[in-house]
Amino acid sequence: MASLEKPLQINSMHVKTVISNRFAKTLITSKVKNTKSQAEEATFSVILPENAFISEFEMEIDGKVYKAYVKEKDEAKTIYTRAVSSGLSAGHVELNARDSKKFTVSVNIEPSSETIFRLTYEELLQRQNGQYELIINVHPGQIVDDLCVEVLLRDGYFVHFFAPSGLQTLPKHVVFVLDHSGSMRGRKYEQLMQAMDKILSDLNPDDLFHIVRFSDDVSVWNLEKNKFDQIRFEQMPDYENLDTSLAELNLGEAIQVTEDNIKKAKRIKDDDVNMGCTNIIGGLAVGLYLVRRTLQKFYEKNVATKHQPMIIFLTDGLPNVGISNPDEITKIVTKINQGTNRAAIFSMSFGEDADKNFLKKLSAQNLGFSRHIYEAADAALQLQNFYRTVSSPLLRDVRFKYVDKVSEVTRIDFPIFFLGSEFVIAGRCGDTRPLRHVEAFCTNGCIEFETDETESDVSLERLWAYLTVKQLLDEAETSENRTELTKKALSLALKYSFVTSVTSLVVVKPQQNDSVGYENAAKTNIQSPQFGSPNYGFCYFSPRRRIMKKMSVSGGGGPAVGTTFGSSPSAVTFGSSNTGTFGSSPFASPSAFCSFPGTTFVANNSLFQFGINQAVPDLNNWLSTQPHLPRINSVQVNLFLQCCDGNEERAKNLIDSYFTVRTLDVTKSPLKESLDVALITFLSEKTPTGEGIILVKLLDPNLDNFNFAAMVKYFDMVCTLHLNQAQVSGEYLMILDLEGLTVNHLSKLVETSLKKFLWYVQEAIPLKIKGIHCLHVDSLIDDIMALIKPLIKSENVFKLYFPSSVQGLIKDLSAEYGGLHDEIKKKLRDNFWFFETEQMQRVDETKRLGPPKITIDAFN
Repeated sequence: MASLEKPLQINSMHVKTVISNRFAKTLITSKVKNTKSQAEEATFSVILPENAFISEFEMEIDGKVYKAYVKEKDEAKTIYTRAVSSGLSAGHVELNARDSKKFTVSVNIEPSSETIFRLTYEELLQRQNGQYELIINVHPGQIVDDLCVEVLLRDGYFVHFFAPSGLQTLPKHVVFVLDHSGSMRGRKYEQLMQAMDKILSDLNPDDLFHIVRFSDDVSVWNLEKNKFDQIRFEQMPDYENLDTSLAELNLGEAIQVTEDNIKKAKRIKDDDVNMGCTNIIGGLAVGLYLVRRTLQKFYEKNVATKHQPMIIFLTDGLPNVGISNPDEITKIVTKINQGTNRAAIFSMSFGEDADKNFLKKLSAQNLGFSRHIYEAADAALQLQNFYRTVSSPLLRDVRFKYVDKVSEVTRIDFPIFFLGSEFVIAGRCGDTRPLRHVEAFCTNGCIEFETDETESDVSLERLWAYLTVKQLLDEAETSENRTELTKKALSLALKYSFVTSVTSLVVVKPQQNDSVGYENAAKTNIQSPQFGSPNYGFCYFSPRRRIMKKMSVSGGGGPAVGTTFGSSPSAVTFGSSNTGTFGSSPFASPSAFCSFPGTTFVANNSLFQFGINQAVPDLNNWLSTQPHLPRINSVQVNLFLQCCDGNEERAKNLIDSYFTVRTLDVTKSPLKESLDVALITFLSEKTPTGEGIILVKLLDPNLDNFNFAAMVKYFDMVCTLHLNQAQVSGEYLMILDLEGLTVNHLSKLVETSLKKFLWYVQEAIPLKIKGIHCLHVDSLIDDIMALIKPLIKSENVFKLYFPSSVQGLIKDLSAEYGGLHDEIKKKLRDNFWFFETEQMQRVDETKRLGPPKITIDAFN
């Protein structure tokens, strides 16, 4: 669980968990000593369960205790940003591994001194397959002489747990809606078929099932024909009213589970069908139609069906056929899925390209839930385990009936109760017995459950608060009343000190030789609007997934540690005893800037060499009226204004264009291979007249390895990293050393990618490009000009140069290409999480006020 990434001695590590009525509270205590002759930084890390909330953290240094406290996220971020450069610690909570979060805090330990870390987190244990599982990760990274893990069980609190036994399984009608698009080809499809073999074998004799596949079109397996019936939609059908047209197709009936039918169904993996795009709305609309049609046939036979309809939906990508807007898909599917026997939709997101948030929202609004299937050797097993969780429904329409005096009760109605699971309800009441009874529908019809009276205990208050906060946040993700629900969750989380997606943990720690006590630090300096004291550093913790990453900082205040906050250039942090003014808000003077992993430098106020533009507040106001744009801070706004010489209208267009054109993918082919094809970097030196230099050098002229679209992303990543390091010059020259380029390379340029790149360079990059010098292309000048001249503004044509050399602009760098290439590749890879976060800062075209901005039409 806890580990120290630096090789400092861990004297002791104690983990103590107390479990009361399934509510677990865990305290981790780790004692670390620095036996070296110089100060050493140690990093304390803890892997937390996914559903756990951190409720307390403190550090004891030289006998003084420094406690963290929970603040609203934006407030905590402000505190951290204003003071981080004076601190010696940094921390973050992030999703690190499967179903887990990672808490990290760094601290400087003086020679021969000792530090004690104490972290408390709380969670409600979930009942799955008839068991409760408490997971404690213990990984100190070294042998610890005093290592102790203790778990205590207590009982006797007032709470309602519902897990009835002796019930028969409800028969079910399962519609498998499976992604059959091109991205599923290969290993993923093999794993899906392996899982389907097991899942089909686990169906009960009373069950019915359908198998639906979707790619460009949708197809339904027909048992009688022993093949898939293909459905071809018109260009944009009315998905809410497909019943009439689908009824004419005579699609396959619901299949009764028999040994022979299951054998036939397992042979579908041998059916060779071309895989195409991802028509999610089509697949779900057809699946819901099959549910309605099956129910209708029961009604026509005057048979009261007990079958519980459910859809098992799996996809590995994003919708790109039919309707591609996830919110619109969710709205339409939820509208179609109405009535007394709604189908529960259980979604599986397969692999990193799937939109997990979309599937979570889709399922939450349709009586189900979603799970993520990781691309790994055990993917087939993950799929089977997911199905096993929902394979045995025992009850439906479960409702808890309480007396009128009950208040602030958690969720009381549940669509389906599955074998091996449990419902937990908590609330507040007076002295009367709160619960009357529980109503539900089972195989024998309606049923009422009487309840046993339990005793009350004040400790239940935290369990109730935990459940309420968690349910409010879950509801906020899918509700239109998101603001009000989030506000309620925030209020409770602050009251009970839970670190959640809307709260953060702030801890104050003294710097070297500090003698000021904790009380002064917490009550005086933290509340100061300037945060100027050099005696304090701040830590900021938040459970946003992969949003934060530790960075190196250098500057006037001495070495420090900072964290990014999920967007750039908002990752820039400041710190000094002096203060500056940013609009009407106080900001620390930029004497220190942070760099990203693998990039350490001393800042020189280059971001502010032109001063703070007075138009920043006006642009911030404009941004608040543009719902399609991501949130950016005043530092970023100032940077865009600088690039546009303070012209507000040009800056608005630049901001819009910059976030419209950006697409980053740093882990997959072909971008990964393209890093070896070319060198793209910003040189540290400048021209004799002071311009910065962007160097692009073709290293591998092999035509098979040349992918221009990937090179555009490569170029964007290098520029983004440069912008976020605050090393911005006034103007730049771009030098393209294209030795080895041929006409065949030019023929591989995809027109849309070329348009996008040239539009990016001219309209969307917040850098002032003074000129572009193309080297070693003498024989291709006419071809190049014929290709790009229609895509370049007339005033920019004169910025193109084709010199025989750039002698006098820069020195000969041919001997240094290898080192520069290795350096930029390392920087890009070291900043993997930063770029993943960067992808969140993009335009949402569905929210744009007006027509969408299409980049390939920018020059029309």
